Amino acid sequence: TIGANGVQTTLPINVDGTWSISNSFSFQKDWKMANNRQVSIITSGSSSYNESMVLINGIQSDFTILNIRPSAELRINLNDKIELNQAYSFVHLNSKYESPQFNSQSLTFHDSRSEIVYRLAQRLVWETSLDYCYNANNVPGLLKSYYKWNPAVTYIFLKGRKGELKFAVNDIL
Repeated sequence: TIGANGVQTTLPINVDGTWSISNSFSFQKDWKMANNRQVSIITSGSSSYNESMVLINGIQSDFTILNIRPSAELRINLNDKIELNQAYSFVHLNSKYESPQFNSQSLTFHDSRSEIVYRLAQRLVWETSLDYCYNANNVPGLLKSYYKWNPAVTYIFLKGRKGELKFAVNDIL
């Protein structure tokens, strides 16, 4: 129940017909070349389907949720000196309620990530990543899309290169 003052009270209820199924997969292909160079392609995905019941303030409805998330990534490693990574994922979420008093929705999100890692010297690493997110179903007042840039410099030390001192800036934009 949700009271007039906004206080929510939750009480679990046993109900038949509630179930879910999900899956995921991943495939990676690596090509190793001369001079310690490597290219990798990764595809992955997951999906889930859920059926359940919701009961709010005496209003009951069966509902289903379908979630699909495919993704792909390209990685290039040049002699462990420079690494370039590009990733993209797409999420589609669809919810359907039997009762018209609940809003069925279809949501879509896009995420992209670009990353560069450059080893300047034996113990100094510079890295940067740029994330792009797009949500066509945003609420008024929020951006549909945005960028997030995260640069960092890392100093590696200690015996066996087991210590790391990192200076990072999150969301510099």
